[in-house]
Amino acid sequence: MRILFLVGANLSIIHLCLLRELSSLQYCTELVLVFLLTAFFLGQTVGFRLYRNWTRPRAFAGYLWLTVPLPVLVLLRVGVGHLKGAGLSNLFYPVILVYLGSITALYAVLLPEVVDAEPRDEGSFARAYSSELLGSLFGLGVAGLMIGYDGNPLLFVYPVGVLLIAYFHGVSRKQLAVLLVVASLSGISFSLLNKTSMETYYQYAHGLENRPQLLFARNSAYQRVDVLQVGGDKRLFLNGVEFFSEGQLDDFNYYLSELPARLIRPRSVLIIGSGSMSAVGRMESFARRVTTVELDPLVVQASFQFFSDEHPSSRQEHRIVYDDARHFLRHTKEEFDLIILDIPTAFTLQTGTLFTSDFFQLAKSRLAHRGVLSIYLTQPVKPNGRYEVAGPILSAADETFQELIALTAFDTGNSFVYASDSLPFQRSDVDRLLGRAGRFNQYLFEEDAVRREAGRWEPASLTNLSHVWAHQ
Repeated sequence: MRILFLVGANLSIIHLCLLRELSSLQYCTELVLVFLLTAFFLGQTVGFRLYRNWTRPRAFAGYLWLTVPLPVLVLLRVGVGHLKGAGLSNLFYPVILVYLGSITALYAVLLPEVVDAEPRDEGSFARAYSSELLGSLFGLGVAGLMIGYDGNPLLFVYPVGVLLIAYFHGVSRKQLAVLLVVASLSGISFSLLNKTSMETYYQYAHGLENRPQLLFARNSAYQRVDVLQVGGDKRLFLNGVEFFSEGQLDDFNYYLSELPARLIRPRSVLIIGSGSMSAVGRMESFARRVTTVELDPLVVQASFQFFSDEHPSSRQEHRIVYDDARHFLRHTKEEFDLIILDIPTAFTLQTGTLFTSDFFQLAKSRLAHRGVLSIYLTQPVKPNGRYEVAGPILSAADETFQELIALTAFDTGNSFVYASDSLPFQRSDVDRLLGRAGRFNQYLFEEDAVRREAGRWEPASLTNLSHVWAHQ
């Protein structure tokens, strides 16, 4: 039964590793999870059928395949980068289905083999499944201990499990030596190519002229956090999605945080999400007190390490709270003049549920009198245009608040909404401030036009997540 314990542990480890790696490559955690589950059950079915014709030579070939996930991952990164750059990223899914299915199938062969080798009684199947289940839980525990380390050390733990399974399965010493050499070469090649393969992926997937330099790469309990040097510019990526760029996102932060702060001159500001802390630095001259709520401490660590120039000075009263945004809003007694939703785009359930009427209503409950919620819509909204992500979000804001001011900033490729039951500024104030700042490349919606655009879509809510599925 120790073989099945190790099988359960290894399956948990490899699936967790690939879920994190592949979801950051494709930006679609939920869709990757669906393919992982499909590959798992498909592999189990194929494995049980393979057992009928299983031989020792085939078993050794299977172990060879199981020991090389590290080079395979390098190839996947490079391949997916080229596919995304060519607009063919959907070809990624059948490849993953076959690869993950083959891994699961090879492990599935061992279950009936071990059961047949044990004395047959009423409890033999129960013991077999219990051993595999305990191994799965052990694998999850090991994964938890590895959170926050550079790269993905779990991928080096996994081949050790394969070697132990092969040893207990009774492969010959010669075959075990071959497996050990293959696993060692696999680990060495991954150590040499791990950083380069991620840099190559980002270069082609994001259309960069030259290969960037990977400065920081770690996995937290919530996401993968990468920092890249692209020319003279540092960029922060969360699960493969660009969240901050020292140069390109400067305008974005102006519209999301500085513009409403200039208009309101708030005493108390709440920023949901931290990123580079640039939103905090933007309002140093306009806000007395700023609270940042961030779920992931690793993001803040990367921010302090690589984006310190974006941070506010010590003159500003700024506190960081590590908490879930919903939990914080439900339990805080403080009211805020301005709440800024500065989180990654609504491409996954984790962030997409914050761009809903349910969450907007929760944020509204913590706004002071004439307080404002500032959000971005992830897409540029134009009259009568097609924007399946931005439309439901705009409609949710319209459903929650009595007054909206919306603008599309073409220099950011995004649209922004300032929402309140009683806005402390008017559309003409926004227009005048933009003119003073020399910003003329935007479309400021008339009030009736905002309502008309919002009315075209069903509001985003916990029961309507079409804005998330539209991307995937």
